[in-house]
This record gives sequence, structure tokens and C-alpha cells, in this order.
Amino acid sequence: MDMKKLFFLVAVATMMYTGCVEDDVYVPPVPEDADIVLNEIMSKDPVTDNDYIELYNKSDNEADISGFLINDAADPAGGFVIPEGTLIPANGFYVVYEPDLTVAVSSGGEDVSLGKADGTLIDYIFCPASLADGTTFGRKTDGGEEWIEGMEATPGAANNSEIATVNGFYGLNIDNSEGEDMVFNVKVLFTDGDATELKFYYVKNYDADAMWFDDDSDPATPDIFDTDTYRIDTEVTTVPSADGSYVFTVPAADLMPGDVISWYMRAKNPAGDKMYYTGGKTADEFDGDIKDDPATWAAEERLGTTIPDGTVNGFTEILVDNTAGGDVTISVKLEYLYGDAEALKFYYVKNYDAATMWFDDDSDPATADVFDTDSYRLDMEIEDAAGDFVVSADGTYTFTIPAADVAAGDVISWYMRAKDPLGDKMYFTEGKTAEEFDGDIKDDPATWAAYSVK
Repeated sequence: MDMKKLFFLVAVATMMYTGCVEDDVYVPPVPEDADIVLNEIMSKDPVTDNDYIELYNKSDNEADISGFLINDAADPAGGFVIPEGTLIPANGFYVVYEPDLTVAVSSGGEDVSLGKADGTLIDYIFCPASLADGTTFGRKTDGGEEWIEGMEATPGAANNSEIATVNGFYGLNIDNSEGEDMVFNVKVLFTDGDATELKFYYVKNYDADAMWFDDDSDPATPDIFDTDTYRIDTEVTTVPSADGSYVFTVPAADLMPGDVISWYMRAKNPAGDKMYYTGGKTADEFDGDIKDDPATWAAEERLGTTIPDGTVNGFTEILVDNTAGGDVTISVKLEYLYGDAEALKFYYVKNYDAATMWFDDDSDPATADVFDTDSYRLDMEIEDAAGDFVVSADGTYTFTIPAADVAAGDVISWYMRAKDPLGDKMYFTEGKTAEEFDGDIKDDPATWAAYSVK
């Protein structure tokens, strides 16, 4: 083959390849000019969980929009059909809500189109991801060219181009996907400049009876929520951001299905004043005092499959083999989502006697008035020769008390302690719920399950 022919073939191949690449470029549809336009879109209202779509008539004449099509796609064909006899006033509005609206705009962002009854496209817009805070995506002015996010919802009324903010915060979006990090995305807007600081505070599984705050103003009265011990805070170091958006993340490794994250945010405005925010609260409802009461914060429950019914602190399927003359074996199954147990111990006492057995935690050497774990409580641990925990393939673990160590009529009182995938200690004894058996009750053998040896 001579060089001229080779050059020709290469040139043709290059043009064909370039043409294929250009064909893959997405070109948005171009609607015909019309007086009836899309005007405001609500995707996943946080209160009703419903969508609505508003149309606006730019003309000075009433219009019949019977049969017009609204769709959650670039092509209006196949979308919601506006009922026969529907009129939209001059410079007026038409709003359709779910469930009457038979298309749903994805909260993750989606095309929205409007067409005439014959399918002719007369308006199109890409609706961005919902901010999930009750605000909408709409035209800055009714029928105008510019669209903005974070507008106050005004279905059937003039659009309000002022972005709805609480203490400068708006546009909250929470990604709570199962098995993934819990991500809080928020925008901060001040009219006179940028935020100068932004912090995110949260508590996992707030318990008013077990958590409190001590602001050190009166050391003798630790009577409110203890921020130092329980409140976790993270700070954005890149303030301000280019577009006012900030992201905070609670790692998936720190969460289990059913966990509840109570949270709020604190910004400093351009003047250095502290501004507080939690989802669903107005500026008047959430201020510097309320931040010390987690019961008033927004709460987000971790999504995901929960552990089976009948499970206590991860423990389930207890089985005891107490055959006469043989070893006493106690088997239990541990079930956690997103991981395995990190440790498991079995504690027991033989023939517990409250009058002669007690515990001394060494906090006061003069008062040995509770159960003495060192002298009377025996423990076994699931581990290998190197001292590492051995994970069971099916989650079942067995502890054995040798027959040589017990006699008929002996009473074995026992409990178990595991560490879940997050490293938290979880306690269990048969016949007790998680609330009935915790880290305090473990020190009282009278509350443990008890078996008489056969």
C-alpha cells in the first residue's frame, strides 16, 4: 500500500471517530415560544412529601390549557394531562399537586417539560436536586428568564425572589443512604458578606436521663447537657466556600440502623455574630439558649434494616445444654449489621451469696459493699492463642463450664459482654431486655440469669 492511500484511510477513520464523539454530546431541547410556561417546582416537600408544579400565563388574556402535558422528562409526551375545561387567568397561575399530578420530579434532580395537547414542546427546564427544606425551584420573577433555588414556596401566587433563610442558613439537604456516610449539605447566605465560621454539632441517640450539660458556671450543679462529654462537633476550615455550600459528614462506621442523630449548626456572620440553625425551626424557635437542649434539635434516624425481633444488644438464639453429669454449655448468636462483633466475654458466678460476695471498685477502699468481681466472678473470652478475638462464621459462640467444676444442685448465674462493630460494649443475660440489663446491672448477680446444674 502506498503512503497516499494510507494517509487517506487514516484521515477517513479520524473523521468517523470525531463524528461519533460529537454525536454523543447532549443537546437540551429547544421549546417553541409560548405564553404558558413552567414557573415553580416543588420536589419532595419535607412536611407532605408531595410535589407540585406551577404554570404561569404571561399574556393579558385568559388561556385554555385543556390537554396540555407536564412530564418529568425532556419530552412532554406521556406526561400528566391537564383536565378538559381548565382555564388559566391572564397573568395568572395553574398549580397541580400530587397525587393528582401523576409524574414525580426526582429529589435528586430531573428534567421537567411542558407541552401542548399535540405534544409540541413549549417549555423545558432541568430541576436541580431538592434542598428538602420546604423551598422551591422557580423563576426569580413570574415568567422571567432566570431560575433560582431556595425560594419560599408560593403555589398559586407571585414568586418571592428572596431566598428563604433561617439565621442565614438555607437549602438543607441530607443524604442518609443505607450503609453510606450520613452527609449534611447546607448553604449559608448573608447579604453583607460571607460566613466567617461554621460548626456542626451532633449527638447520637440522645438520652435526657443519661446526658447533661455543665457550663461550669456552677460546678456543683451538672444539671444540663454535657457538651464536653457527649456533644461531637466538626468545623469547616474552608470558610467561605465559593458558592456558600458546606458539607458535614457523620461516618458510616459510627452508625447503625435505627441510630438517631440530633444536630444543629452554628455560623458566624460577617460581623462575627453567632447564628444558630437546626432543620425545621425558625430563627425565633432556635437560638443560643435552645442549643443546650438536644430535645429541641432536628433529629435524623439512620435508615437501614434493623436487627431481628427478639435481639437484645445484638444477642439472640440462646441455647443452654445442662445434661446431667456433663459440661454446662451456653451458646449464643450475635447479629449486627455492617460488621461483626469485636469481642465477647462470658462472666459467671457459682452459688452466688449476697451476704458473702461483694464488689469493690477501689474508688473507696474502706467500703467493700458491692459484688467483688476479682474474687468471685469467673470469666471466659473467645480468642485465639495470640489473644485476638475469633469471629464466628455464622455468628454463633459457645462457652463451656467443665463438668469437673460443678456438681448437681450448683447454681450458675451468668451474663455476657460483647463489643459491637463500633466498639461499644453491649451486655446480655437471658430474660432481660436491653433497658433491663446494662452496664450497671452487671454488677448485681441477683439480676443475672441463673441455672441449676443437673
